[in-house]
Amino acid sequence: MEIGKAFSFVLEDEKWVNKVLIGAVVSAIPIANFAASGYAIDVMQNTIQDETRPLPTWDDFGRFFVRGLKWLVGLLLYLVPIIIVMCLFAVLGGGLSAMSNSSSDGSGALSVFAGGIGLVVSCLVLLYSLVVGFFIPAATARFALTDDIMQMFRFQELLADIRRNLNGYVVAYVVMLVASLVIGAIISLLGLMLVFIPICGWIVAWVINMAGTFYLQLAYSNLFGQYFKEARPSGLASGS
Repeated sequence: MEIGKAFSFVLEDEKWVNKVLIGAVVSAIPIANFAASGYAIDVMQNTIQDETRPLPTWDDFGRFFVRGLKWLVGLLLYLVPIIIVMCLFAVLGGGLSAMSNSSSDGSGALSVFAGGIGLVVSCLVLLYSLVVGFFIPAATARFALTDDIMQMFRFQELLADIRRNLNGYVVAYVVMLVASLVIGAIISLLGLMLVFIPICGWIVAWVINMAGTFYLQLAYSNLFGQYFKEARPSGLASGS
């Protein structure tokens, strides 16, 4: 893998400015932003298939929209356990709150108990999110090559894809985590400075935020696309 290339490949496209700006605008529009995810999935697919110019044009917007929507459905299915746990905690929290209000004697103990449960739930949610986040790139690669949501849940194959070059996969995962934190901090800092510019400052800050976020999404797709170009997802035909 070429980590630097993941952050520079966009600049190799002659029309990269237009493509990124369109992606930034699309990302900011509710529902339409599914297309931005679909576009990034196409970038991953093109990278895996070793296309010379991984950035597609925006001509096939409808296809990007459908791909992004299907991928989001798969992602939401991954998050079902978290949603269930959060709902159960909300119900439990509501019950404890009602008991605390009706009984002044045990209100302190109930508050401590509710706080402890909340801490445990938060830790479980964080742990599950990290595990899911680790699997999502592999699941996305399989979806990108097949357009089949069920490929995102072929856990035996996903594990095989990751184990094929575990060190490389972990490096890519850590790089994107760090890049997200660093670039996010830079964008936030720029935004804070720009909002003080009268009239147009907040507009420029918004454009930088959306463009930077979309650019990072493309880098993510390219980096893991490079990984899966070398470690071809198992059980898929080479021409998929």
